[in-house]
Amino acid sequence: MSNRLSPKKSAQGISFSLFPKIRFSTFYKSAPWKTCTLEGVAIFVTDRVSLKAITMEQYVSTDNLLPNFEGITPASKLPPAESAVRFLEGDILISNIRPYLKKVWISNMNGGASNDVIVVRAHEDISNSFLGYLLKNERFIGHVMKGARGLKMPRGDLSQIKQYPIAYPKQQEQKKIVEFLSLLDAQIDSQREKVIALENHKNGLLQQLFPMNGSEMPNVRFPEFQNGPQWKGKKLGDLLVETPRPIKMKDEKEYSLVTVKRRYGGVVPREQLKGKSIKVKSQFLVKENDFLISKRQIVHNACGLVPKELEGAIVSNEYSVMTPRKGCDINFFNYFSQRPKASESFLRCSVGIVIEKMLFKLDSWLKEEFYFPSLPEQQKIAACLSSIDELIDTHTKKLEALKEHKKGLMQQLFPSLDGVKV
Repeated sequence: MSNRLSPKKSAQGISFSLFPKIRFSTFYKSAPWKTCTLEGVAIFVTDRVSLKAITMEQYVSTDNLLPNFEGITPASKLPPAESAVRFLEGDILISNIRPYLKKVWISNMNGGASNDVIVVRAHEDISNSFLGYLLKNERFIGHVMKGARGLKMPRGDLSQIKQYPIAYPKQQEQKKIVEFLSLLDAQIDSQREKVIALENHKNGLLQQLFPMNGSEMPNVRFPEFQNGPQWKGKKLGDLLVETPRPIKMKDEKEYSLVTVKRRYGGVVPREQLKGKSIKVKSQFLVKENDFLISKRQIVHNACGLVPKELEGAIVSNEYSVMTPRKGCDINFFNYFSQRPKASESFLRCSVGIVIEKMLFKLDSWLKEEFYFPSLPEQQKIAACLSSIDELIDTHTKKLEALKEHKKGLMQQLFPSLDGVKV
């Protein structure tokens, strides 16, 4: 069902009255929504405030605005500048660097913003909260990106942003929509807090179940292992072995390529290509539970296990494919690799001057020595942490479902202005 457009004649010709796809019953017969550009209902704030007049908690920059419309995190420091753009509670703050990151926030305080943050304040015809929902919106981000300039760090064009077309109803209907979406936001926030709590619980267990600060033993052991054998120092080469599986590609056959994300982001699909389209001909087969290391990205903790659904994919010789030796539980080793000491070893065993160009030396890394428990204790620890990961995954999927639900509702509650001139 498309937006209802009612043609009306005026002295200037034919204009259009706009209606959303879904409307609360109270307003079903109300007047159509008005249309205009963003600068027609809001001002772009240029007032300045001295940085001496605000605290670090009141300062907002592109660095502490969170992506995906998720708010802000406290600033780590104030800049050396003398002043910032003054914002008030209820103003909408928009990061104008890399707009695709969706850093848009409705302020809940007064403060100062960096010059790369656009501060928008609603006029009397539209509420700040309603305008905030119009701008915390995929359509708005798409509009900004169409006018963005620059490749590595694209910036929005302010004059083009001001011309963003919007539609809005009367204040009472605005209030109803804001109340409804606020309830949905509360659900999303609650679900996000559950995910964060589980992640914090997992991080706490990682600190307790693995040795810390040079210790040979962890702070906590499961009851059945408290009187068991001590953890023993082992070289990583006693636990893992490189297992390359070279393949000869066929020109017309399609292959799935995978990559490893930084910061322990996991092994993920990259693309599907025919053999003749793959430039690097030295490719290797990977199997479920192989431990992959990106030789050029491991300084950023790019390593992880191949999931079942990616068995049979391929990687180039830019990756090390590792499998466990006898006495090593690969799931335990995967959790071990996420410990700070393991991360330090990745950097220690990489060579190069510029961090982005450093290359991992596998032979050196396999000589590194750490303390490990017996295989049964490894399996117990891995099972415990895996169960928490499953909970995190379940609650993350619920969170994403709520976000998609909200996204769909917003497409119904706000009219599309495609083809409508304002």
